[in-house]
Amino acid sequence: MANDYPAARRRRWFVGAVAYLVAAPACAWLVWRIADMRASIFATQFGFGAVVESLLAGRGFAGPCPFAGCDVMFHAHRMPLIPLFLAAVAVFRDSMLAACIAKALVFSAFSVAAWAAIRPLVRPRVFWAGLAFVLLFPQIAGRMFDVHTEEGYLIHLQALIAALLLGLAVRGSLPRGGGAALIALNVAVFFTKSGQIVYAATVCLALWRLSRERRLAGFAAGALAAACLVWAGVNAARTGRFTVATSWDAWNFYKGNNERTLSLYPKLHLDLLDREPYPGVTGADEWTVSDQFMRLARQWIVDHPRDAARALSRKLGVALVAVTQNGMLSPATPRFRGLRAIGVIFMVIFRVAFWTLVAVWAREAGRRRRRQPVDPITLRLGVAFLLPAIGFLLPYLAGFVYERHLTPLVVPTVFAAMILFGRRAHQAQATGDQ
Repeated sequence: MANDYPAARRRRWFVGAVAYLVAAPACAWLVWRIADMRASIFATQFGFGAVVESLLAGRGFAGPCPFAGCDVMFHAHRMPLIPLFLAAVAVFRDSMLAACIAKALVFSAFSVAAWAAIRPLVRPRVFWAGLAFVLLFPQIAGRMFDVHTEEGYLIHLQALIAALLLGLAVRGSLPRGGGAALIALNVAVFFTKSGQIVYAATVCLALWRLSRERRLAGFAAGALAAACLVWAGVNAARTGRFTVATSWDAWNFYKGNNERTLSLYPKLHLDLLDREPYPGVTGADEWTVSDQFMRLARQWIVDHPRDAARALSRKLGVALVAVTQNGMLSPATPRFRGLRAIGVIFMVIFRVAFWTLVAVWAREAGRRRRRQPVDPITLRLGVAFLLPAIGFLLPYLAGFVYERHLTPLVVPTVFAAMILFGRRAHQAQATGDQ
């Protein structure tokens, strides 16, 4: 029986993974039915739907100005992965439900692969407890099937990146094909959201620190640099500016740094500013508009340093401490109050796990500085988990951050906690047995 147990466990995992992939479309339908109900892919929020419609109409990669009272067309405002994915779906069927189901099938496969990669590193009970925590986390369950926001895609992509990096930290090597997968996923993250170039760079740095094969880190950095050059070249061809940024970056930076930020943030969403005309901001093209908003935001920071510091402190609070809902589009009572209450409990557990990981790693790093005995795996786990986490958060702190922006951090935190605390519990038990 002992010899059959691992094979039986593998079979159970395989059946569970297939069952999840089969159930994913039903979960996507449920999320769409309860929280969305938009009929068409062309109604996808945050400018993506307009780009998809423009692509299918043969007008190229284009969309309207992000704020009211502006008639400038934008061509470099959204990163390409989401619009191109939705456009591929719309070629066959342009319904939002079709997009939700297709996205659930394709991107859930990344999450399944991530859990499969992490499973050999932790004990079964710890593994199933972590999986249950993620699947029952209301904010994650809703966001992972969302097609509108970048975070709905990043949850899956960054979960697999985290699993591969953490596996590298523990084992000292990647599985066959793991290096190529990590490089491709890292490029995909950049093509999903421009600000995540910082995260992608820290993944390359973590890979360089963890891998015995420095060439792999070089390949990862080279692939990311090539992706940046391709995107900058596309921007230059379409808009005349060679840049890896998007033309909405300055607008988002302005929303987090202007005279109305403190009156809205963090309770109300700064996207409310999209509804206001800005008659003082004019221009013949998107980069002229972008440059004006960047100057306005920087000037506000220089002229109002105390307010800018207060805004930054609120962003830090949301990014690192907050457990309650924020970023609402209306002061009215939010929907799903029961789920929100449950979500607070899950957010508390997530915060405790995150900061405990930071504390354990900091203690081990301090022991190393004092030349005391250290656990090298703990230090390596800190590199694999904390470097990408810092890179992930920094762009949001520059502009603005809300609860939904943090959702891609949850699964990597759970993975790191399962490995670290599972190892420590096993070591403590082994010591006691001796």
